[in-house]
Amino acid sequence: MAATPYQCGILKTLAVQRKQDGESYVAGGVALNQLLSAPRQSRDWIDVLTCDQGLQPLGYLAWAACGKDPGYNPVSLLAEISRAHYSQAELDALDFAGSRPDAVLLGSRWHEVLRNARAVCRQLPAEELGKCVTTRDHELFRGSAAELAEAAANRRIAFHEGRLGGSWPVFRD
Repeated sequence: MAATPYQCGILKTLAVQRKQDGESYVAGGVALNQLLSAPRQSRDWIDVLTCDQGLQPLGYLAWAACGKDPGYNPVSLLAEISRAHYSQAELDALDFAGSRPDAVLLGSRWHEVLRNARAVCRQLPAEELGKCVTTRDHELFRGSAAELAEAAANRRIAFHEGRLGGSWPVFRD
């Protein structure tokens, strides 16, 4: 059953609070769910852009999201969400604490984020599809496609397979 907009709002609020407290796995789960539901409203679109910048770049989120819904692959998921576009009037209808976002700037950023996401997904090994990409220090990997290629060649990345009801793991050496 899909969450109502009210429930999604509560989850986002909790995710922000928990991310501020250092619990990135909750924010990551909300981000993955946001991707799988595809940005249907302008605020969702802004949320995905915010996750790309503040949590982990979109390519990695799309890669991990495929583990939550095996009906998707990164190409199909990115194709689905790439259809999102919103006018200035739609963005102006939102309530923001600061200045209103600029649709032209966000649209340009959206296309850049999608290009970067596709490049990242082309670098990741198919056998690790659906897994979260982390550093060897167990932090979310946030590098560009070029940085990913170098990190993979030097074995500085790892893959974490999530599970339903799971949480961010505790790694033991």
